[in-house]
Amino acid sequence: MNFLRFLFFLGLLNIHISVGNFYLIILFTILFFSTFIIELNKSKILIFQKYYIKQLRFIYLYILLIFVAYTRDPEFPIIRFIYSLSFILFLLVYLSRIIEISIKSEKNNLFYFRKFIIYPFLYYIFLNFIFWLLNLKFNVKLDEEISIGKSLILSNFGFQVDRVNFAFSNGVNSYAVILGSIMTFFSVDIFLNKQWSLKILCLFFIVIICVLLTDARGAIVFPLIISLICYLFYYFKLKKIIKLTPLLFILLPIFAITIVPLLSNIEMFNQFSRNDTDLFTLNGRLFIWLFSFEDFMAFKIQHLFGYGFKGHVNSGVSQNWAFVFATYSSPETVHPHNSILSIIFDIGYLGLITMLIVINKVSKNIYLLYKISKKEALTFFAMLLFIIFISITESFLNDIYMNTFNLYISFFIYIIASEDNKLNIHQPIKIKK
Repeated sequence: MNFLRFLFFLGLLNIHISVGNFYLIILFTILFFSTFIIELNKSKILIFQKYYIKQLRFIYLYILLIFVAYTRDPEFPIIRFIYSLSFILFLLVYLSRIIEISIKSEKNNLFYFRKFIIYPFLYYIFLNFIFWLLNLKFNVKLDEEISIGKSLILSNFGFQVDRVNFAFSNGVNSYAVILGSIMTFFSVDIFLNKQWSLKILCLFFIVIICVLLTDARGAIVFPLIISLICYLFYYFKLKKIIKLTPLLFILLPIFAITIVPLLSNIEMFNQFSRNDTDLFTLNGRLFIWLFSFEDFMAFKIQHLFGYGFKGHVNSGVSQNWAFVFATYSSPETVHPHNSILSIIFDIGYLGLITMLIVINKVSKNIYLLYKISKKEALTFFAMLLFIIFISITESFLNDIYMNTFNLYISFFIYIIASEDNKLNIHQPIKIKK
């Protein structure tokens, strides 16, 4: 299992953009098919059994929609597509192993999620941090800004440091989503589940440093808000609200449009603005969203299934907001900075409905787990909340080339499959020890 975890870690390094992609494609593909062929006859490959296919069918549908969308891209990147497909197939086998182990074990499911999913991401962040300390960089970057400027947050504390685009990342914002996710997880896990080991505390401190270096305000503010929410849930037993989580996916962007511009009138918040109109326009996002809504208001058949990968580009709508991204090398290709809009552009209303069904299923399982273990449930709930919160300002649920997709697909599958079995929902399959 440690070997599979190491391969999972390797898959996070984004080296599919280098000459190493060919060898990893072969390795991931061989591992998938060898495991599938050998164990299928034994009925032991868990998430491909009939029961779990039924429970995970909407996640599988979502993954299928994403890959189909990539084939519809006029600039179809065949090598990166094959790499991502091989890694996703490997990931399914890897998750199946983790879930099988967690079902057999007396330990709770959080223990194995932390060990086999979160820790590899921590090591990935640590490696990025070491490369930054040694000033080691790669020339190849995806959607790179020409100039990313200074770290605004650190400058308020007297540190004049450039924002960092880390070596094994696909861009500042996408990497910040991962950092914010891990920071959110451990902000709750450390205190509720007493994860006080020196190794964890040191790695958590490195995560905080990396978040500050990316200067991603959402990755800093959202973990703090979510930690407070989880602690309130823990002490005041607000578990019923967990079932309403899917509504937040739709309502929070509306709330942000209404409330955040008002904060621009408050001096305390203005000191964290990059320019005079930053908060009032949500750093230009209001323009992006208005142009997007304008396209959706006049219904087109493409809205049902999307325009394919980079649908905002294929539809021509992104040309309208190119002026917002003057610091980018290709401003006309920049994504809508909202996961709902990106999903609709790429895979349509069908994709959005599918994602809402997945989030609803995950929230229900977390709610049921809360009745058994509040601390475990709230740690998972923190991750789900971060997905909801960061979806307001970033697009990450439909890009298979970013590790955010790998993290959240792993999270969704793990919560649905492992909790269904451990909580005895719908008479799940029993695994012989």
